[in-house]
Amino acid sequence: MYGTLDRHVVDLTLRASYAPHRDLSLQLFLQPFVAVGDYTDIRRLARPRSFDFEPASIPFNPDFNSKSLRGNLVLRWEYLRGSTVFLVWSLSTFDDTRPGVFSPIRDLSATFAAPGTHILMIKATYWLGL
Repeated sequence: MYGTLDRHVVDLTLRASYAPHRDLSLQLFLQPFVAVGDYTDIRRLARPRSFDFEPASIPFNPDFNSKSLRGNLVLRWEYLRGSTVFLVWSLSTFDDTRPGVFSPIRDLSATFAAPGTHILMIKATYWLGL
């Protein structure tokens, strides 16, 4: 099976850091991704070892619209010299609705509203000073 693929990809990486004090910092990482494909002119070989094609039909829609968002937010607080607390929020979403239809604003917005996994982690260290 052969076809013509009209493909669109949007891939962004956003990073930000904010440190209001030397003992407190906040880092953000976000990576939205959108890949949309629309297949047309589906064909197959008419005969083996030839470049002659004939129209073909397939029992499924090969078009796709994959949207995902990965992100981390890290709060770091050094509450005593050498002793630190990290609060980490991690996000991962995925959506594949509206195959073959590309709308950059709608698709990027959908990455934030898509169902996904949210994980909250805390890590604390304490310097013993022995």
